[in-house]
Amino acid sequence: MADGTMLMMTISFGSLFVLISAMAIVFFKAIKFAALAVPAQQAARKHLNVLRFEKMDKESVMVITLMKSGSTLLCYVCALLNTRNAIRKFRNDFDLIPMLSFDQPMIHQNVNARQDGKYQLYKINGRAKIFYESLKDDHKIKKVVWMCRDFNGYYRSAYWWIKAFYPRITPLPITRLKPMFFLRFMTWDLFKSLTLRQLAEDHVDELWYVYSLLKKVPKEEFLALSYEHLTEEKPATLDMISAWLGIDANDEMIQSIAMKTSKEAMIKGDRFDPLHFGEGGGQTKVNLKPHKHTLNAKEIEIYDEIFKRRFAPVGITSYREYIGEIRKSYR
Repeated sequence: MADGTMLMMTISFGSLFVLISAMAIVFFKAIKFAALAVPAQQAARKHLNVLRFEKMDKESVMVITLMKSGSTLLCYVCALLNTRNAIRKFRNDFDLIPMLSFDQPMIHQNVNARQDGKYQLYKINGRAKIFYESLKDDHKIKKVVWMCRDFNGYYRSAYWWIKAFYPRITPLPITRLKPMFFLRFMTWDLFKSLTLRQLAEDHVDELWYVYSLLKKVPKEEFLALSYEHLTEEKPATLDMISAWLGIDANDEMIQSIAMKTSKEAMIKGDRFDPLHFGEGGGQTKVNLKPHKHTLNAKEIEIYDEIFKRRFAPVGITSYREYIGEIRKSYR
C-alpha cells in the first residue's frame, strides 16, 4: 500500500513538474513573441490582403516603424501635413491613419475608406526588411516613410508596452478571455535575459537594411527618419517631410503643427484605448514621464558591439552617426 502511495505521489509530482515546465516555456515564448511584435506584423499582412489600393483615387503612403519607436507622433505629423493642418481636434491616431497592425476583432477599422488630404495614409508597426519589397512589388506602394529610434528608448518602451497592453487583450470579446494576462508578471530582468541580444540584433539588422536600401531606391520613394531628429529638430524635420510629400507648408503651418504635436498638447486629445476604442480611460501611448527602467552600461555595450560589427564596412561607429548619415541622404 505504501509503495502504491509513493508511486502515485511520484507520478503526481512528475505531472506537476511537466505542467509547470510547459507553462514556463509558453511564458518565455510569449515574451519573445510579443517583444518581436509578431501579432502586429501578422495583423498587418491580413489587412494588406484586403486593402484595394488600386481603386483609390489618390496615391497611398505607408508609414512603417518598429513598435514603440515614435509612430504615434509620426502619424500625427503626417496626417496634419497631409491635410495642410486642417485637423482641429485629436481623439486618437486611429482617427488619422488606419493602423494595419491591429486585428479587426480587437478594433474595427474601415481601412478602405477614402481619407481627406493629398494621400491615403496607412501605418504598420513592423520592419521594413519584412514589408518593403512586398509593399513595392505586390501592392504597388510608391511612397514609404520609415522611422527608427535609439535602442535604449525603444527597448524600455517595448517592455512597458508589453506589460501594459498585451495582458489586457481579449482576441475574442465574446469570451472575455485574456490569454496573455500572465505577461503582467514579467520583470525587467527576465525581459532582458530573454530578449536583449535578440532585439539588439534585430534592431541593427533593420537599420542596416534601410541603410542599404537608401543606396538603391529613389529618394522620392523612401523617406528615412529618426525619432531623435523629429523631436530634437522638429521644424526642420517637418520641412523635410512636407517637401518629400510635395506639400507646400509655410513657416506658420510648420510652427502650428510643431506645437500641436508636443507631448503636452497630444496627451490632451490622445484617448487611445485599443480595447475600448473611442471610450477613453484606457492605455494612452503618450508618456510625459520617462520609463523608470533603463539599460546599464554593460547592456548598452552589448548593443554597441553588435552595431559596430555590422556597420564596420561603411565606417559608421554609433547610432548617432547613423541617423546623421541617413539625414544627409535627403540634403
